[in-house]
Amino acid sequence: MVRRFQAAEITGIVWVWTPPTATAVQTYFPGKKHVDWIAIDQEEEGISGQNFLATYLPYRHEFAANLALHDKPVMLLGADQRFRNRRQAELITHRFPEIKAIILQAEEHPKSVRLLTSRTQHRLHAVSTN
Repeated sequence: MVRRFQAAEITGIVWVWTPPTATAVQTYFPGKKHVDWIAIDQEEEGISGQNFLATYLPYRHEFAANLALHDKPVMLLGADQRFRNRRQAELITHRFPEIKAIILQAEEHPKSVRLLTSRTQHRLHAVSTN
């Protein structure tokens, strides 16, 4: 699909790759020119506390082992309702500078997500079409 869009010279598209597991990163990485962002699905594990560290650190190890992934920004996807403030986002992005965005399902809008990053001062909502 990426090649078709590139061949048609369609621009303004951001390609996000979500590896199925940390151990699949090396096997399934589609290539540097086919990925703009890496998304890590933390929906079941959560983004707060030890569950986050236990699930994210294996991904981080795999990213470190592949030079093509060193400059790709990472976004975390989650539905952790305990994760509520910008300070938590700042702590995570300070410890893990490759994480540039944290996207949470907003409890007040079941079909939307709340975007938090420590790099912006705005809270945004993106409506899901699912």
